[in-house]
Amino acid sequence: SLNLPRCCCAAAVDSRGRTYVVGGGENMFSNAEAWSSVEMCNDVMNGAGTGAWCMAPNMMDRRCALGAAYSFDTDELFATGGYAGGGRYLNTAERLPLSGDSCDRWEMLPPMSCKRAGCVAAIGPDRRLFVIGGGPDGRTEHSSVEALDPRQPRWQTDL
Repeated sequence: SLNLPRCCCAAAVDSRGRTYVVGGGENMFSNAEAWSSVEMCNDVMNGAGTGAWCMAPNMMDRRCALGAAYSFDTDELFATGGYAGGGRYLNTAERLPLSGDSCDRWEMLPPMSCKRAGCVAAIGPDRRLFVIGGGPDGRTEHSSVEALDPRQPRWQTDL
């Protein structure tokens, strides 16, 4: 079992089969507390059910109802948008390198064009991070998509 109960968290699996559960919060109601914590398990995917969850590095922002994605090309975990609690909706994104010298801390990415709580995220075959939907205030939704090319850190919104 996870170390912390999580509502509205996100998850991704890396190339080694490690499962990451990112952010979330105490419940789905407005003004609920959001978490910045991340948990990782090495062997959820093997079906044995004996995997122990351990804490991974905390994100820089608290995020509930966020998007998460993993890049097989760069071995990085991404967290996008979300709700930070206290009426704060996020247009921020961050990444965690999972190999190399900086694998113990998240790095902030350029801000997205708009706040996106409830969004989804995916890595495209061109290595861009796509963030889809979400909303700015818990009452309205976006029909837009934006993409970040990590090699040229700026968001493209004309998709």
